[in-house]
Amino acid sequence: TTAGQLGTNWAWNILSPNWKDLWTVEAPAPYGEPNTIKAVILMTDGEYNTADGMCDGGCSPYGPRGVRSNQIARNLCRNMKDEGVLVYTIGFQLNHPVAVDTLNQCATSERTAFLAQDGDELRNAFRDIARQLTNLRLTQ
Repeated sequence: TTAGQLGTNWAWNILSPNWKDLWTVEAPAPYGEPNTIKAVILMTDGEYNTADGMCDGGCSPYGPRGVRSNQIARNLCRNMKDEGVLVYTIGFQLNHPVAVDTLNQCATSERTAFLAQDGDELRNAFRDIARQLTNLRLTQ
């Protein structure tokens, strides 16, 4: 079981200036801050099939819980992207079509969506993400 929408939500919370009063370290920069790139990497090997982090026997990516979990994650991703957050996704050994579709919809673009079947592909995905972020910083 995977409650991927919870991880997606926390990824956004950490970057959001809306929660700055809760952090004891330096607060996140405002959205649209010059010379600042806000980016998250969502990596999962799961199917976003558990609502609210609980599984009480109704966990299935095909049933209401899975639909709800996937839709919550997709909505969170859309809202992050609307705020200018770059969303990278990595599905590790993930072959379920609904899960792959959720990650593809979450990603900012086709270039920010990755699928990795083994450790080498996973390392390459992170390398590609690092290159993209470095190139963005150098050109902006």
